Amino acid sequence: MEISEYCREHRSSNAEPDEWFQNLSLMMLSFAACTFDKLSRLQLCPVESQTQYACWLNSRLDEYLNSAGPGASLDLLNSARLENLCQRFLADSKRGNLSARTGEQLFNILIGEVDALDFIFEDEAFVGEYYHEVNQTGKAFDMLSAYLDAKAHRDPELKYLEIGAGTGATTDEVLGTIARPEVAPRYSEFYYTDISPYFISHATEKYARYPRMKYSVLNIGEDPLDQGFDEEGYDIIIAANVLHATKNLGETLANTRKLLKPNGQLIMMEMTTPLKIHTGFVFGLLPGWWLSSEEYRRDGAVIAEEQWHSILKQHGFSGSDHIFRDWESDYCHGWSIIVTSKTTPDAPVLENGLRNKYRMLTFVVDMKSSMQRQVGQCLQRDFEYAGVATDLMSLEGLYLSSDLSERDVVLLCGLDECLLYEMQEPVFQALQKILTSSRSVIWVNNTGLAHDGAPYWAMTDGLARVCRNVDLSISVATLALEWSTCEDLEKAVGRIAKFIHEIHKDSPTETMDLEWMEVKEWIEDDAAYTNLEPDDIEVRIQAIGVNFKECLTLLGRINTDRLGSEAAGYVHRIGANVQNFKVGDRVVVGTPDSYQTFVRVKEAVRLPDTISFVEAASIPTAFCTAYVSLIRTARLQKGETILIHAAAGGTGQAAVQLAQNIGADVFVTVGSQAKKKPVIEQYNIPEDHIFYSHDSSFADGIKRMTKGRGVDVILNSLSGKLLVASWESIAPFGRFVEIGRKDIDTRGHLPIYPLIKNASFAGVDLGAYIVGEAAKKGTEQLQEVFQMLKDKVIRPPYPLSKYPISQAEDAFRLLQSGKGSGKIVLEISDEAVIPIRESANGEYRFRADATYIVAGAFGGIGRQITRWMAHRGAQNLLLLSRSTLDQNTEARRMISKLKALGVYVRHASCDISELTSLDCALQTAMKTMPPIKGCFQAAMVLNDRPFSTMQYTKWNATIRPKVQGSWNLHKTLPNQMDFFVMLSSVTGIVGNPGQSNYAAGNTFQDALARYRVARGEKATALDLGIILGGGFVAENKDIYDRLGVEVPLALQRSLFRAIHQVDFTQGGSNAMVSSSQDIVTLFQQSASLQEARSIVAEALKVKVSRLLGIDVEGRTVGDRMQSFGIDSLVALELRNWISKELRADIAVFEILGDAKLSDIGKTVSVSMM
Repeated sequence: MEISEYCREHRSSNAEPDEWFQNLSLMMLSFAACTFDKLSRLQLCPVESQTQYACWLNSRLDEYLNSAGPGASLDLLNSARLENLCQRFLADSKRGNLSARTGEQLFNILIGEVDALDFIFEDEAFVGEYYHEVNQTGKAFDMLSAYLDAKAHRDPELKYLEIGAGTGATTDEVLGTIARPEVAPRYSEFYYTDISPYFISHATEKYARYPRMKYSVLNIGEDPLDQGFDEEGYDIIIAANVLHATKNLGETLANTRKLLKPNGQLIMMEMTTPLKIHTGFVFGLLPGWWLSSEEYRRDGAVIAEEQWHSILKQHGFSGSDHIFRDWESDYCHGWSIIVTSKTTPDAPVLENGLRNKYRMLTFVVDMKSSMQRQVGQCLQRDFEYAGVATDLMSLEGLYLSSDLSERDVVLLCGLDECLLYEMQEPVFQALQKILTSSRSVIWVNNTGLAHDGAPYWAMTDGLARVCRNVDLSISVATLALEWSTCEDLEKAVGRIAKFIHEIHKDSPTETMDLEWMEVKEWIEDDAAYTNLEPDDIEVRIQAIGVNFKECLTLLGRINTDRLGSEAAGYVHRIGANVQNFKVGDRVVVGTPDSYQTFVRVKEAVRLPDTISFVEAASIPTAFCTAYVSLIRTARLQKGETILIHAAAGGTGQAAVQLAQNIGADVFVTVGSQAKKKPVIEQYNIPEDHIFYSHDSSFADGIKRMTKGRGVDVILNSLSGKLLVASWESIAPFGRFVEIGRKDIDTRGHLPIYPLIKNASFAGVDLGAYIVGEAAKKGTEQLQEVFQMLKDKVIRPPYPLSKYPISQAEDAFRLLQSGKGSGKIVLEISDEAVIPIRESANGEYRFRADATYIVAGAFGGIGRQITRWMAHRGAQNLLLLSRSTLDQNTEARRMISKLKALGVYVRHASCDISELTSLDCALQTAMKTMPPIKGCFQAAMVLNDRPFSTMQYTKWNATIRPKVQGSWNLHKTLPNQMDFFVMLSSVTGIVGNPGQSNYAAGNTFQDALARYRVARGEKATALDLGIILGGGFVAENKDIYDRLGVEVPLALQRSLFRAIHQVDFTQGGSNAMVSSSQDIVTLFQQSASLQEARSIVAEALKVKVSRLLGIDVEGRTVGDRMQSFGIDSLVALELRNWISKELRADIAVFEILGDAKLSDIGKTVSVSMM
């Protein structure tokens, strides 16, 4: 599918707002007519700065009047109609509102009484919402999102730069696609730039939760290299409504081009309808609109799409590669997103000089196929023209050739036949040799090929992934073309040629170290279904306050399984003894289990109608902590001095408010310059009362400001040396209140000398006021705090950042980063989508009046599925298995138990890979059983061997239940079932060496699931990992014992680059490789071959032990390889590790022999030198 077509499929289906734009244009024309009429009557002229705009506006008015006919002028001057339109648009939307207000001020702006810039940007938040609305209401960003999603999926390591980011409306859209938390950041860097430092400072705070962000001022009208930006440093540059606002478009494009990598892309959002009145009615009033110096932009900054295409090609770009319009209707259309690419002069797809990249480019075809022959001959001609030696051969001819290792092979046999489906033994043997002996292989497939529609081509993916991991020196790539592409000879040849060129570009293979992070999830709460205690108040939560303690809990730093402290919501149910609350009351609660849909408490505080749930949830922890600390514990008095650490945070701001209300002299610390600003703006704290908490310099500042006395009260959350520095800043008779946990949990020490000043040290843990003995006091304090809120003595912390519950991880990341300020609140809605792990006793039940099939039912996982379905209400089960009941004791026992429970179980001994056998079994069963409503396909056969030595019969034995079996089930089972679940395997994705047949079968199942879903049928392929609780591995000890603790090197391939983008927050050793960089460094520093040999042998000992999952202790470099129990598959993995990490070449037979580790170390050492 063409990318443009793919993006169009994601376009919104909303109706085009023709009438809305018609009325908008009519209102603008009326404002223009009335303004010019008033200027004429008062004999006034526009000020000089607005003459060009006035001329342009008058032209739009004339065009309308000339086309509208007689009477149009009087209609436009109809003040009653204009007032009606104006009032409608003022209340309509941000765009309509700004247009109407601009029209009302148009006369005053033209005569110079109102400054257009000040008027339009007087409310910065409104302007940001305006741009956001423009992006959201059109259809262009739907398509751009699909485009960027595809780009990020293909390469999640791209570097982005945004020019003129401004309010961030476009930034929000882009990051929403490439930085989705559920798939980790899919970019290596995002550079946010604008010509104004004002926007940069705001963006730094706004996007603090996003990783890998950079910020800088950039004037794209000037040379960016002189401004510190990297030449050819960015893959994608985004420019929304900015390029037109520069003086010389040619220079601007040249400057932009300097920043792009070769073939990098520029994505522009530009107004492209210069002759429409709504294009420039508002923003044409700004001086930047008329900056252009070119003749073709004399009448305004905006140019049409066709002109953009021409200008882009003139300045080193490819023209308009893709255009995404805001609206399809020409009447509504006003702006476009244009995607263009940086071109390199004289660099066609097949450039001269490619000859050095290939030894012999060999196109493999079936000589009987005219399609394959034609494609092969065209490719041969094109590459020979570029100076590349080529050959056109049959599969059999290549199999017999003696120089395979010198050939770069392109398999074209898949263009009009499915090579792997039902292949004969000679074809299998030829592929074995080609895939394991060639210099490189590109396998081209036609995805729309099979006569019955089956996606047999997908088997190639699994086989190729395995072959890539068997020998890292052989490059194996696959290219899947759609049928429409294959039908067009020129198109097919072009696509294949471009792919060959891209695959063989000279680029280093990069690997990244991975650490694994635990994924957090929500679980079903069984307690929610139990009866209430008499004094219980059950609250349906609507908002949850987020605190740093939750971060520590999730990271395992606090030993508790309870999460939260504050929330707000509705009373959902009440116990029999509850008198002072009724269902529906709005309440706020303190609870250590606030991250729940329902919480049960004994006490709550009723909310005034003037306080929202989000505001309410931001109050309890911060203000009750501050209240207990300052009023109850420290007894802060008017005129006393107080030092409040982390004053920009929620608790810090609460303490500042309470201290100022008491009348204390407040000193504070903050963590950064950005956090200093809100403290000054919100609380008017003098700048000389604000210090930084990066180091102990704040203590010197306190001594200076208090003339050495210190402060009367300290509210501390710092740890380590900074806690000590705070403690030593206490004044005589001072009170030190500790609210941090780190030094308490780690049993930290504190110097007691300050106690000589009659000072006191107290700790406050709000948790004790939520549960336990002090719970009653906690409720009283919460009531006092909310009375203060109602009386406007206090207010919620600023800023109050609201996140939907689906973005809880983002909220925690922001809090953990330390970059945020104010308070974070999670808001719960019924529409939220969150990851949930259903409990073992969930509510889902299978239908009692339906038959469910389990294929492969007598295997370990098949039996577990069968029992689970019966436990969940399935009453009619049809179990398909090749084996009989006489052959399987476990199966007989399971069926007996199910029948005893009243489940009707029927077993059919059949081979699902044989259509006749399966069809007969189903027809027989359906004579006595209800309709089939679901199927689990768990059939599998394992025959693990390296592909180079695999027997043809073993290949087929594993393939058939996965491929023919799954397809036969698809064909014979009824349509519109409730589910069709295939147990596939992660082997097909990772490509485990030795499991080429199993991997090929699994990738077919993955493709079959997509095939069924695309045709409106239910289907899921579960790519399972190793299941230790049951199934083949659990029941075969030799397989289990062979499993190591190492993650395969395959996970470092480009297929898994998205995983590489995960920011791991916890330390730990690398789980993938044995510190290869350290080994190489030590090797290079070794003084002798003997020392080098020992270093490598020790590294091999650790690596082999990890691969095999055995204890490295007790092993020595004198151990022989055979003693480790290494088989051919482990030997392959070890050889690949040596090749990849140590850059040494060693044969598999040397690893499988009787050599000692020290001998292998010597061989590798010599190879590394």
